[in-house]
Amino acid sequence: MNTKCIIANPACDGLGQIIIDGDVYDFCSCADIHKAYELYKQSGAELSHMLFPSQLSHNPIMQTQAAKSIRLLELLEIHTRELKHMIDHRWHLIFISDTGFGKTQYVSTLLLMAAYRKYKSVFIDLRKIRDWLKDKNVKPLIEAQIAESDIIVLDDLGVENYEDFEYMSVMNKLDSIIRTHKGLLMVTSNYKIADMKKAYPNARITNALLKGDSKIYAFMEGNLRQSKSDPRIDLIP
Repeated sequence: MNTKCIIANPACDGLGQIIIDGDVYDFCSCADIHKAYELYKQSGAELSHMLFPSQLSHNPIMQTQAAKSIRLLELLEIHTRELKHMIDHRWHLIFISDTGFGKTQYVSTLLLMAAYRKYKSVFIDLRKIRDWLKDKNVKPLIEAQIAESDIIVLDDLGVENYEDFEYMSVMNKLDSIIRTHKGLLMVTSNYKIADMKKAYPNARITNALLKGDSKIYAFMEGNLRQSKSDPRIDLIP
């Protein structure tokens, strides 16, 4: 049995191909998963968070903007189903909670589901924006990737702590990304919206985030633990 195949198909070569007769081959179902992995990696998201919903072992309660409770996996299913609509209509999804409750894991899993559907994404850790803005070689590459992306993730909004001139440079770029992106924008933050408004007193950032179709979700319980027992995907999404 070829244990290299993600879904344990004994006929698969582990890379998504099934050799039938010499040069004749077919594709294993895991081929689409491999392609999703590659698109996910290109986004810059953490590899440790590269998990499909079927690999998440925790299903905590989340609260919607309308103060309704919903399980994480149910919300993931809804967001996955509505990806095209959210991209086409430039939705903003904002996820808030204390550190360690699973915000980054949630958006990363949704990015992987988007990659499975061939959507391009870019994952931006705000602590890195300052660095690539200074690098003349990296800056145009990142900006081109942002322009081509269907989905942008802004992770850890509110952690910025720079000198004044650096802070303003990062804020200007952040404001530009939020206002000009033509697809789905997802934001994670430890800040509640009221605290975010205090952190950005000129209101540019919060006004841009809350403009148009925006949805806010809060993680209400527990840490989003990951399944470590079996690296294979039991259920293809």
